Amino acid sequence: MRSIVQHSSIRIANFVLILLLLVCAAPGSLVRANVTAEFDPFAAGASWFRQPFYEDYRVAQSFLATETGTLTSVEATIHRLALDDYDPGNPQAPIPLTMELYALSGTGVPTGSALASGALAYEDPQFATFGITFKTIDMSPVDLVAGESYAIVANALPSVMLYDWYSQYVPGDAAASRALYPDGRLIINSGGGWAKQTYDLGFRVNVDPIAATVPVPGALAMGLLGVGLLRSRRRRG
Repeated sequence: MRSIVQHSSIRIANFVLILLLLVCAAPGSLVRANVTAEFDPFAAGASWFRQPFYEDYRVAQSFLATETGTLTSVEATIHRLALDDYDPGNPQAPIPLTMELYALSGTGVPTGSALASGALAYEDPQFATFGITFKTIDMSPVDLVAGESYAIVANALPSVMLYDWYSQYVPGDAAASRALYPDGRLIINSGGGWAKQTYDLGFRVNVDPIAATVPVPGALAMGLLGVGLLRSRRRRG
C-alpha cells in the first residue's frame, strides 16, 4: 500500500513538473491582440468621404484607449493612387505612408515626439485588392493606458495626393457625424498647425494585453525540489 501511495505521489509531482516546464518554455499568457480603439466605417451605415494627403499635409485621428496593452499595429482605411494621378505624365516617387503615435496636448491635438512608428510601403501587397479596405501597419511597441487619449498621425511627405484615408459621415449633420465615433477627431496639419475637424477616419488600434508577471523560475525550482524530495523519500522507503 505504501508503495502505491509513493508511486501516485511521484506521478502527480511529475505531472506538475511538466506543467511548470511548459509555462517556462512559453512565459506569459497565451493571448491574441486586442482592439483598444476603433472606428469601423463599414459598419457606420452613412456616406463615404475621403481625406486626401495634399501638399505638406499630415493627417491625424485621435482616439481613446479602452484597454491597457502594448501597441502592435494600426489598421487604417488607406487607398493608394497611381503615381501619376496628381500630375499625369509626371509620376511621383513611390513614397511610403508613415504612421506615428503621439500623445495629445491639453487642447486635444498631437504633441511632443512620436511614441511609436510604422510604415506602409507603396508596393505593399495589401493594395493589390482595389477598393476601400483596412490596411495593417505594424508599429514599434509602446504601452498604451486605458482611459488615455492618443493620436495616430499619417503622412507621405513630400508626395502630393498619393494616398487617401477614407471614412463615413452624415451629410449636413455634424452632430450625427460626431456621434459615429465620439472619442476622437480627425485632425489636420497643412503646415500651419493642427486643426480639429468635424469627422473621423476609419481606424483600428491593436494591442497585446500586458500579462501579470509570474515568477516562473522560482515556481520551477520549487517543482524540481518537490520531485527530488519525493524520490529521495522513495529510496529511503
